Amino acid sequence: MLKSLPLLPLDIWVDASTSVGIGVLVDSHWAAWWLLEGWESDGKDIGWAEVVAIELAIMWLTHSGFHDTCFKINCDNTSVIHIILATLVIMKLS
Repeated sequence: MLKSLPLLPLDIWVDASTSVGIGVLVDSHWAAWWLLEGWESDGKDIGWAEVVAIELAIMWLTHSGFHDTCFKINCDNTSVIHIILATLVIMKLS
């Protein structure tokens, strides 16, 4: 049986806006990025930007030295959350 990883006690929030950009908040630290003009090409939409925000949060945490732990990322886009959960289930079943 696999052992559960410890939950990281950080308050992590991500968000994206089509008119502004991407934001990540980890406890009291934050970062923001503008989306460049024309970013909505090749099928990219708000869902894509929200996933990028999650990826940036994960990169931030791993580059800050957090490994072998669990963490909760808060995101307001339920479609993105469902896609990520479905992907994790498929990966687990593979």
